[in-house]
Amino acid sequence: QPSDPRPMAADGQDPPLADAAAAASGDDDAAAADALLSPASEQLTLLYQGEVYVFDPVPPQKVQAALLVLGGCEVPPGLVSMAGPTAYGEKSTTVAAKRVASLMRFREKRKERCFDKKIRYGVRKEVAQKMKRRKGQFAGRADFGDAASSSAACVSAADGEDDHFRESHCQNCGVNSRLTPAMRRGPAGPRTLCNACGLMWANKVLSSL
Repeated sequence: QPSDPRPMAADGQDPPLADAAAAASGDDDAAAADALLSPASEQLTLLYQGEVYVFDPVPPQKVQAALLVLGGCEVPPGLVSMAGPTAYGEKSTTVAAKRVASLMRFREKRKERCFDKKIRYGVRKEVAQKMKRRKGQFAGRADFGDAASSSAACVSAADGEDDHFRESHCQNCGVNSRLTPAMRRGPAGPRTLCNACGLMWANKVLSSL
């Protein structure tokens, strides 16, 4: 019989048959990988203090993170590499979850803050009610002393203004102080001359006094 020019494989099968067998085995591996990554298999089972906890679904990245936290173990790299196509979606989901958790922590912390001025204890409230205030603020003895002196000064100033506006007459022409713009200084002292006579006396024009 004539010899077949086609080369034979090591196991006696033709190369096309070997390729078909390899393809079939590759399909089996892909099916096994799909089975590992199927929603039914993405479950995390934890045994803690005699109780079993099942979480569904859990990606391999979270399983590896949990193992690292618990005991420093790592997931085999093959399992992590099989979950590679879903890494971006899981990353975005993780970032969104972290943002939500951070926002919740911020809101809880904001509730504990005290933005309003309020007295926390009853004793402080009683003391605050007994203390004297000045313009809405607590005032000490020194402040009240200054307030008393300033009020006395205001009273004396008011008395001085009353004296200032008392009715008087010009010693030169006899005009009433209410009929002249201002009473001026003369040789006898302040407010002794009317406005015209005081100006003339200051300019040394009036010499009859």
